[in-house]
Order: sequence, then C-alpha cells, then structure tokens
Amino acid sequence: MNQWLEAATQLARQSGDAEAKQLATFLQERAVLGLPRAYNDLAYVPRADVNAAQAVYIVPMISIDYLTLPTDDYWRDFASPSSSVGRSVLAEFYVPTHAIYLPGEWPGAEIQSALLLLHEGQHAYDHMVRGAHMPKPFWRRERNAQLMELRILKTLGGEEFATYLDRLIPEVERQQDTAASIFTFTLPHQLRDDVLLDRILWPAATMPEQRDRQVDIERSAVAHYFERRYGSQGVRTYYGRYVRENYIANAHPQHLAGLE
Repeated sequence: MNQWLEAATQLARQSGDAEAKQLATFLQERAVLGLPRAYNDLAYVPRADVNAAQAVYIVPMISIDYLTLPTDDYWRDFASPSSSVGRSVLAEFYVPTHAIYLPGEWPGAEIQSALLLLHEGQHAYDHMVRGAHMPKPFWRRERNAQLMELRILKTLGGEEFATYLDRLIPEVERQQDTAASIFTFTLPHQLRDDVLLDRILWPAATMPEQRDRQVDIERSAVAHYFERRYGSQGVRTYYGRYVRENYIANAHPQHLAGLE
C-alpha cells in the first residue's frame, strides 16, 4: 500500500496539479490497508490515527486472492493482471465500503500505478468529503477524474506530447464523423509512436504495458481534440458526453449499481 501512496504523492507533486495534490494528501491521511473477503466484505489492518468510518481502505489484490475468492466474486479478476482489458477493470472505488481495489501485482509503470490511485482517490473524495455536493450524475465524476489524469499526462509530456496529440486530431475527427453509434476512439497502429511515448511519458516494454498506456493516449487524444475545437470550457461538455456514452456501454452492472 505504501508504494502506491508514495507513487501517487510523488506524481502529484511532480505535476503541480492542485487537485492531484489535494487527493494525494487525502489518501495519505486516510489510507488503511484492506484485505479482500468474499462478496464485497473486507478485513483491515487498523491504523491508530484513522477512525474506521473515515478510512479509505486500500485493497491491493494479489494472486492468492484469485485462488481463495469464490469464482463468481466480482473482485476476483482484479487479482489477475492477465485478465485486465483496459483501465476500467484495473482499479475501482467501491462506495458501500469505501474501498479502493487495486491490482497488487500489476506490472505497470509506477506513473501508471499513481494515476490509477489518484483516479480512484477522486471518486473516494467525492463520496466521502464532497458528499451531497459532489458532481451528479456519476458520469460527471468519471469525466473529472479522467480529465485530471489527462492534465497530468500533458504536464509530463510537455510540448512534445501536445504536438503528438495534434497529429492525432484528423484521425479522431474522422472516427467521430464515421461512428455508426457510440464513438470510441481507437489509435491506429500507423499513428502509434511508442519510441516517443517511452521517452516523454514512461517506458512500456511489453504488449500489455503498451496496451494499458494506449488507453491513456486514446483518452488524451479525444479530450485534446475537443479542447482544440471547443476551448477549455467546452471540452468538459463534449468529453463528458464521450465519457457518459462509453462508460455506460462498458461498465459492469455492479459498478453502476446505486450510482447517481
């Protein structure tokens, strides 16, 4: 757990993003190590300076959990890095128990781990601090968490990353214009530049690592396109619509249960 928290704190400081720094502090102050039990139940390691009702339970899922949890347990696949199919199933904040489930043995880069925790930390902060004042409906909170990630990526990648995203704009626009129903941007192989991204963001040596990073690039490309076309305020509306359509289409029913 501490490795995840340290990575998130370091990335927040490095990026200078005010929201990310606020979330890193929130997580440092409230994080308690959680241990998965069947069907959403938890055990945890008490922390003397954190009230159990105020805690954010950080649950790193490891391979032994894959073996011991029931085969139909929702969280079981979070313990198996080979079962991941994109960012949406790698980590999740579960509202009823205030638990953030993380892939404890995931081979992703430290920066990716930090982005995952900050993203889910945003959801925890919304429910536990903002409460009745959190953005609604739920897709607005997901949009905000993704846009925070993308701000961090733009800071890390600098002008070279912005230039690369500019190169992707015609393809984003083409796919949007030709989408039969829901527009979901897919980065074509000929527009990938793994050498550049290895240098300006983080190295992705294996195919799974490149795939997970590509999720970030695809989201960045769409948000960047909307920002260039509609400005810093318009991007929230248009990227929010993109998130809403894709989130509902791809989310597991448990993830949507009780959300508003």
